[in-house]
Amino acid sequence: MKNNKIFLYISFIFWLSIGWSQTGENGSIIGSISDREKGEPIPFVTVAVRTSEGKIVGGQLSDEQGSFTISKIPAGSYLIEIQFLGYQTLKQEIVISSGEVLDMGRVYLSEAAT
Repeated sequence: MKNNKIFLYISFIFWLSIGWSQTGENGSIIGSISDREKGEPIPFVTVAVRTSEGKIVGGQLSDEQGSFTISKIPAGSYLIEIQFLGYQTLKQEIVISSGEVLDMGRVYLSEAAT
């Protein structure tokens, strides 16, 4: 019985340490999206983070004020795509470092040509 308790304790510490070691490997992206002409925030814009192969590793809709936060992005190079109906899609290459919060600031979208 005593050996089982020791085994469980050691297992718990092991799994806990794995979780802690992985928390610093991910980064986050924050920013806000506005209309280029009017300067007003655009709510509910799709923001996607893709690998060079096109696989989506994270994404979010902007909130009512046009702000977004995408968390738990593994360190690496990506393409961020920001798109909304009636606006030109914005694509930008980004690099996320371990534990980094990449602040994209205010991102402006231009209306699509009709």
